[in-house]
Amino acid sequence: MNLKELNHKLGPGLLTIAWSLILFFTTGILPGIAQKPSNLPSANGEPVDFFGSITNILVYIILPLAIIVLYLIWRKNKIKEAREEDDETEEKSKQNEEYKNS
Repeated sequence: MNLKELNHKLGPGLLTIAWSLILFFTTGILPGIAQKPSNLPSANGEPVDFFGSITNILVYIILPLAIIVLYLIWRKNKIKEAREEDDETEEKSKQNEEYKNS
């Protein structure tokens, strides 16, 4: 029995409901249950002391800022070098034109 015969036999509404339920369970409920953490202590309502450790400050604040600053400096130097190469190329082409004209 193929899908077309099953749809005709059961009716379009029932098959739609069945597919909707299958989709709902496989994408909604089952992954949610599978990802439920277990064996964890309950929250006591106190905030996490983020600034209590110098490692947290270095890893999550200083290091990303340093990476961003170094990237911006590298990009600025790369653009500057590209402009200098363009200027050198233009100078050489002007010199070649002057040489050909003379």
